[in-house]
Amino acid sequence: MRSKFTTVLTMAVALSVIAIILSNFSWTNSSFAIGGGQERKKRNLKDEVLTVIDAAPEELDAEKKAARIKKNKRFDIKSKLPYLLEEQKDGEMSGTLLESEPPPVPTTSDLIIVGSIQRRQPYLSDNITVVYTELTVYIEAILKNNATSPVYTFEPLIVDREGGAIRMPNGRIFRYLVSPLRIPETGKRYVLFLNHEADRDYKLVVGYELTDKTIMPLEDLGDREPLLKLSEAEFLDLLKQKISQSQPGKEN
Repeated sequence: MRSKFTTVLTMAVALSVIAIILSNFSWTNSSFAIGGGQERKKRNLKDEVLTVIDAAPEELDAEKKAARIKKNKRFDIKSKLPYLLEEQKDGEMSGTLLESEPPPVPTTSDLIIVGSIQRRQPYLSDNITVVYTELTVYIEAILKNNATSPVYTFEPLIVDREGGAIRMPNGRIFRYLVSPLRIPETGKRYVLFLNHEADRDYKLVVGYELTDKTIMPLEDLGDREPLLKLSEAEFLDLLKQKISQSQPGKEN
């Protein structure tokens, strides 16, 4: 799902191109425009994605520590010219662009749920190339379950989203953005389309925040626009219909 900003023959050229792209992209002022017409509501990336959270305490249990190291390695960027994250000052960040755009309603996802975010916890990949965020989701409803790794309502589920901002125990801060992705916020409700990664972990593919009257996508992509006119009830009814049609033996 990731791509480097550029692929070049030498480290010098790579770093130069990255610097130029970072300066032109102006991520410090980036925001998502949600809605239609001139009344599009803007949501600032710095506030929503890059809120700095302290690193989790180091695992003392040997088994849990080994599992965390294994997971951190899963997020490593394994290119020949690794782009190591550097400590950043306020307003600075690193990141990458989403390689391919997921469809608005990916009913082929392994798991589709409605849930609320109980906790956000960022982690640093093993080779210091990526920040990813672990979301603890309280499952309110299951629209599509995964037979090979089923989940249950009213239980917490760990969901991963690449991106986030972390303050290490030594005070160093790393911010990492995958454009154009937002990260779900604590205390809010979402429809989440998830793919199974490993063990009990799921990766967030597509998500929609459920507000009092409307829905709001976690991905700033134009093909989400038609869905923004739907209420929560209308959106959930549409999803249930599409999921039913996508099941084996059903006509699409």
